[in-house]
Amino acid sequence: MGLKDGGWGADARGVKCQRVIIEVGGGIFTLDLHPRLTVIAGLGRAERESLAGELLGALGGYRTGVHLELRDEQNRHLAVFRPKGGRHRVLDVVSGADVSHEFVGAGGDIDLLARAGLDHGTARRELRVTSADLATTVEGHEEVRALARLDQGALWGAAREVVDTEQALALAAASFGAEAPDLNVVDRIEARHRRLEVAIERDQQARRRASAVGLAATTAALPAAVVSPAASLPMLAVTGLALAYAQLCRMSIDRAMAAEQRALQEIGAQSYLGFHLERVDGMLTSVETRRTLARAAEEHQAARDAWRELAGGTDVAWALEHREEITSAAQLERELNRLDEGGEVFASLRNVLGANLAHSLLARLSAARRLDPDACSSLPVILDDALADVDPATKPALLELLLRASGHPQVLLLTEDPAVAAWARLEAMTGEVAVIEAAPAASSAPMIDLSS
Repeated sequence: MGLKDGGWGADARGVKCQRVIIEVGGGIFTLDLHPRLTVIAGLGRAERESLAGELLGALGGYRTGVHLELRDEQNRHLAVFRPKGGRHRVLDVVSGADVSHEFVGAGGDIDLLARAGLDHGTARRELRVTSADLATTVEGHEEVRALARLDQGALWGAAREVVDTEQALALAAASFGAEAPDLNVVDRIEARHRRLEVAIERDQQARRRASAVGLAATTAALPAAVVSPAASLPMLAVTGLALAYAQLCRMSIDRAMAAEQRALQEIGAQSYLGFHLERVDGMLTSVETRRTLARAAEEHQAARDAWRELAGGTDVAWALEHREEITSAAQLERELNRLDEGGEVFASLRNVLGANLAHSLLARLSAARRLDPDACSSLPVILDDALADVDPATKPALLELLLRASGHPQVLLLTEDPAVAAWARLEAMTGEVAVIEAAPAASSAPMIDLSS
């Protein structure tokens, strides 16, 4: 019998289809669905294919004559109407409000799949699971099982340490890069400052020479002026040239100072002295930054080494991406380890094939949950006789596991397996499962033709 407190399906988040109404020929076919697990039994392959198409089509908007009642991720009671030849609408059953605009896809249709970020092809691959899909998942599942056997607290603590130290290293590296001096700018400032120093030195020399020449020329010009004023003119001309040269040197200083100031302004420095004070401070800061960077690198390497020692060659990012799948598998391992306390319900899952199938089943449900980026919603998953090829000795345990794991997402199990139908009838007595059985072909009630 199903256990009501199963850990996997306890979360009631996500879209839950309550009723599907399908117009078939001149009649109506109604399916009342359980929020966790509904078994629709007695369907052959063609009928399962058709019903799966109708259900996905009703969600995606490319089927008319298929209507839905559902609870969305906000627990609103909605009705999706898709009349043939009429406008498709979504109504809030409680308030009567038309909320169709919330579900309009890129093509203008009412599309619940697009609202979850899915197209029809992705939804068909991820939300419909066959026995072949389950077998394919088994083949690549050993890495998940290996991580599931580890201490989960230690595993995810080590993963978080790798992520945290990687972020700290990236910040330290960014800080170091931001503080690294631009050598071209430094060279340009130093070159212009040298030109200024040369100009100042030349100006000082020019002033001294102009003063000496001017004094000598003036001293010589005075006696010459007494004898003849014209004789003093050459002396005065020499004095004028000395003063003009001094003025040119001064103008050279002004140009050199302006060039240096422009170079300083490029890096936000107010003066050459301030520039050097900032460089000294930057060098001191750079030393500390290098130390911080080295510490961050050492801590990140230590975290990676600890992860490798625990998880081997598994990539941390891959493990975090599959975290829900791994923790579900770990929960299954704990269930298997409690066999002595809980009886023989899961005993058949102790063999390698049974355990692989169990992990694969959980992996497909986990993958459906991961389709929603913010993990706050999910769409129903359709199992198309996925347990058809399972050993009869293992099947009851997998069905019990499915019951525990269903709910988030909601699961619809389509089957023609009498053993599954018998199990569903028994579980329906507890209220944990809904079972819908198609009428047999030989009965007075006609078999519903879903292929129309």
